[in-house]
Amino acid sequence: MLQKSSTGKEMIAAVDLGSSHCVTLIAHREAGGGIKIVGLGEVPSRGVRRATIINLEQATQTIERSVAMAEQMCGNNIDSVYLNVSGQHIGSRNSHGTVVVAGDAIVESDVDRAIESARAISLPADQEILNLMPRFYTVDGQEGIVDPLDMVGMRLDVDIHLITANSSVLRNLEKALSNVGLAKEALVFNGYAAAEVVLDDNEKNAGAICIDVGSDTTSFCVYADGAIQVSGVVPIGGRYVSQDINAYTRVGLDNAEKIKLDLVHESDETIKQKEGETREEYRRRYKAADVFDLTKYDPHVKPASVSKNMLIRNVIGARHREIFTLIATELKKHKLHDKLGAGAVIVGGGAQTIGLSEVAMQTLGMQVRVGIPRGIDGVIRHLDDPRYATAIGLLHYAIRDQAAASVETPEPIQKKSSWDSFLAGVSKKFRNLMP
Repeated sequence: MLQKSSTGKEMIAAVDLGSSHCVTLIAHREAGGGIKIVGLGEVPSRGVRRATIINLEQATQTIERSVAMAEQMCGNNIDSVYLNVSGQHIGSRNSHGTVVVAGDAIVESDVDRAIESARAISLPADQEILNLMPRFYTVDGQEGIVDPLDMVGMRLDVDIHLITANSSVLRNLEKALSNVGLAKEALVFNGYAAAEVVLDDNEKNAGAICIDVGSDTTSFCVYADGAIQVSGVVPIGGRYVSQDINAYTRVGLDNAEKIKLDLVHESDETIKQKEGETREEYRRRYKAADVFDLTKYDPHVKPASVSKNMLIRNVIGARHREIFTLIATELKKHKLHDKLGAGAVIVGGGAQTIGLSEVAMQTLGMQVRVGIPRGIDGVIRHLDDPRYATAIGLLHYAIRDQAAASVETPEPIQKKSSWDSFLAGVSKKFRNLMP
């Protein structure tokens, strides 16, 4: 659905509805296909737990406040948005389709039929396809083809990656948007949106996993040999770290969240003994530096202090190890652990929690970096932050989605579901959306 600003520029909007925060970004489409972010709205989330809506009225109000804030910043109203999806209901699988080429060379209808053949899978009654991405094509046994159009061959195969989701979860997300008066452009899996703005082609070819650490859940998307391999969600996120801190310190959940954020600016490295310093001097200095004062969060808390090293290593670190152990199990199950030469890239609100990268490196056994979204332009500062990766990824997804749609028809398209509009003229659109 084409939206235009008061200056006549085309607009796109993305809503990242999380369990702790809701972020809305509004951007102008620039000449040459770029985007310029002109509006930001960020509010605490209500009515969302484990990345799914548990109170429709509160979730609707959350989206409404976030969108209104972004609209006020840019001075324009929006009519439709791209919205993220996550949660334990997310599943993924790879599928294969084969057709006999009708003529002397491969044409769009051959590609359409191959994709439809791969798409025809059996799903549980409560599940549906959320997103679909071609991985590669094969022509008469020649694998790894990105675009088979006009190639000569008798048989065309396609391998696709399907992300599935619970139907009722998707309908409730759509209803929340409708209650605000917004149309849905598309629903997109968190992990895929984030990966598109933090992983480059070299990393996808070498093999990499994008891990989005949210409040209640952690999403991931794995690439190898330049193609998406597996997607999923583990049921633990940053909120569990705050709960563990509260259980250890007894300062209350809100103060525990503050402690988690404050520790980001601390060093978790063990203090080293200085040259010429006696063992006793070092012991006293280490002991003093290890004291973490809790009274600034709660003057009446007992005990008044805890060991900072114990808090970081044994409390926060233990929960991080659990998250990455679950992800490592998924990688081993799909036999992908040894195919990730570029390592792991971590994004989301929990990405910069103290010690997280180190624990991820030890648990996953690979190099790890915190991902910063690429392709950011606009009047809003501080968006080069891992917690905005999904929202910015949704905008980049929107650019490719709308460019693909414009190839097929110049008229505005009313989408029936996340990917249903791709059924007509599906080949060109999917080629534009390939990882």
